Amino acid sequence: MTIVGVGFASSAEARATDCESTIERAKAEAMKGDYRSDLKLLDSVVEQLKPWLDTEDCGYLANYWSGFALWRKAINTANLDRETGHLEQVLRKAIDNFEASVEKRPDFADGHAAIAGTTGWLQGFAQIETNERTTLAMNAWKHIGIASQLQPENPRVLWVKAGMLLSAPPQYGGDRTQALKIFETVADRSKKPLSSLGPDWGVPEALMSLSWAHLNADAPNTATAEQYALRALELQPHWYYVREILLPQIRDKASSQSETESGKASNPT
Repeated sequence: MTIVGVGFASSAEARATDCESTIERAKAEAMKGDYRSDLKLLDSVVEQLKPWLDTEDCGYLANYWSGFALWRKAINTANLDRETGHLEQVLRKAIDNFEASVEKRPDFADGHAAIAGTTGWLQGFAQIETNERTTLAMNAWKHIGIASQLQPENPRVLWVKAGMLLSAPPQYGGDRTQALKIFETVADRSKKPLSSLGPDWGVPEALMSLSWAHLNADAPNTATAEQYALRALELQPHWYYVREILLPQIRDKASSQSETESGKASNPT
């Protein structure tokens, strides 16, 4: 009986170790795929994690990183101007994974925040009725509320919350000023990589969001937008969206503003 027990324990320990190794690799590839807009790599992360979704100890993280890869596949597909007709399905699968993650680990703040963040994107791509859109919005606010109670200083929780405040109309809880303050709070933190299988992103994303927000303000501030974009690239030099899409948009807008100002100067009224 002792020998059988030892053998069982060794087998369980070996499987747990294999699961952790898989998640460590999947996390690294999910982050790389996101920053580099590598859609195939993001797809491979989902496939890698399928055998581990029901693992007792680390299944919740397998669900999280699978959901993350799907979430970022949707975002990068949209940023790359690829066909977006399938993204509703991709985002719903991401949400399913995040919901499975918090079902396994109800106190996992990052899982709740991810549900809220992904739901916001789903509302943008889904062909849904007003009633379902309202239900989705309520669910997003519920989960970001749970996440905020669990870990109010978590940078990913703050990033999602700020994004919701930035995008929602004022009558539905939106607050641009508060959103920018929250982004700035996250962006001011030092980026210290953690030796963890869990998520540790958030600071570069806050810098990117600040850049986007200043570019897309009613009165765009391209100088500030560029500063934040460059700070994001200092942390993630291979970030395709910031380097190849956001920065060119900022510089095009700055050039357009300069031409407009030059035209006004040469044609005084």
